[in-house]
Amino acid sequence: LSVQESEPIDATDASVSFLTMEEILELINHGDEDDTLLAHSHWMVIGQEPERLVRELMQRIEQSNNEDQIDSYAGYLAETMINHSEKLKNSLEDVIDLLKSKHLITDLSDLIEWLDEEM
Repeated sequence: LSVQESEPIDATDASVSFLTMEEILELINHGDEDDTLLAHSHWMVIGQEPERLVRELMQRIEQSNNEDQIDSYAGYLAETMINHSEKLKNSLEDVIDLLKSKHLITDLSDLIEWLDEEM
């Protein structure tokens, strides 16, 4: 995008594209780890099926022993929980328990505290 100072910008001058839900699920099921992280970040942005996203992220965290993956997915999970708190309040205790269970791999106490404060 190139805009000179004197030019006003409107919606037709810029566009943002996100993956469709079908593309997101395809990347999650068949992509490498970078593709999977990208797909989850797009899923968070489009905001569709937050309950399903929470389950998916919780499963990724539960199955991983990789500190970087856990940190990434836990951040996505916390952000999703906060952004959709009205729909996901019932899941908060399960999410916090899961994050606490990974204490030997990575310290997620700041994230847990943030969740507690925001929800």
